[in-house]
Amino acid sequence: MSYRIIDVPVPTSAGAEPSWEVRAVAELSSVLDAEVWGNDDFAVTPEQVAAGLLHQETHLKLRTLAVPSEIEHPSAEDVVGIAATWIPLEDNTSSASVWVGTRADARRRGAGEALWQHALAQVREHGRTVVQCWSGYGVEPAADDPDALTAPTGAGRVPGADLGTRFALAHGFRLEQAERHSLLDLPVDPETLAAFRADAEVKAGADYELIAWDDTVPEEWVESYCVLLRSMSTDAPSAGLTWEEESWTPERVRTQEASLADQGMHTIVVAALHRPSGELAGYTSLETEEGKPEPVYQDNTIVRADHRGHRLGMLMKAANLQRLAETYPRAERVHTWNAEENDYMLSINVALGFRPAGGAAAWELKLDG
Repeated sequence: MSYRIIDVPVPTSAGAEPSWEVRAVAELSSVLDAEVWGNDDFAVTPEQVAAGLLHQETHLKLRTLAVPSEIEHPSAEDVVGIAATWIPLEDNTSSASVWVGTRADARRRGAGEALWQHALAQVREHGRTVVQCWSGYGVEPAADDPDALTAPTGAGRVPGADLGTRFALAHGFRLEQAERHSLLDLPVDPETLAAFRADAEVKAGADYELIAWDDTVPEEWVESYCVLLRSMSTDAPSAGLTWEEESWTPERVRTQEASLADQGMHTIVVAALHRPSGELAGYTSLETEEGKPEPVYQDNTIVRADHRGHRLGMLMKAANLQRLAETYPRAERVHTWNAEENDYMLSINVALGFRPAGGAAAWELKLDG
């Protein structure tokens, strides 16, 4: 079967009515996420897709649709596949990330291949030589599963029969890392959180003080916050993935905040201030979505290398869960992802009550010059 590939237009403004192409992306991506995770926690609205596309300051964001060639005037219900190509503009300029998904009733008919070839042409057009992608799965395979792939790090298993696994391997990608998806059921017992926080405060000592903010980094901390973001881009375990330090600036932070606000997302942040230096030693952030109070999404947690060993990770995460309970009492669960080899952060999450709930595979393909 042949397909026509349609580029999704970038909205003209944040308040513009979402196009039918944008609506198609939102509808099908939400269906595909629910297929993997078994719920609609990751469903997106057309307005969120449009807002994400509107912000192209740091990444060229290209979305495409596949429709059967014989349909002259397609609409959202005619779309059988979608793809996203993200091309960094400020750093990691040899790389791009690609994601492809097809409707269940249209698989093995060439739509995914057509989208992939189009995305590959986009990547080559912009001079990129490394392609990365991630595939999610709702259940990690058992240790005795003969089809499972073990990540090169030796930590974590990926289901060999998974659609994403088969597609990646068929197109020459190499498995580089396995991530664990974990869920924390809320509320967490307040006494348990208080005990974790108190114990960590003793370990941290008087040199550290917790500060907090919502949505917007206070101007007095934004430079120090940029240092943490640059550290996050290199210090977080990345296995064999090709990755360079990200070039975070106050302007880029404000762009990210504006993008999240346009998508109806709010952030809850706790940071650790190192009193002697006046700099931020680490931070942790949770995200919530307007009109969707039940799921919460753990964003970054980072402690600078020169401040580790003081239980700051546990201190900040326990304190932020306390803030979450006070500010968003209707929240029911927190989603988080961690590299399977990140024993330190996983140990904190397990202690707090997070339980395994599937995972994601990180893949990389190096293109010929």
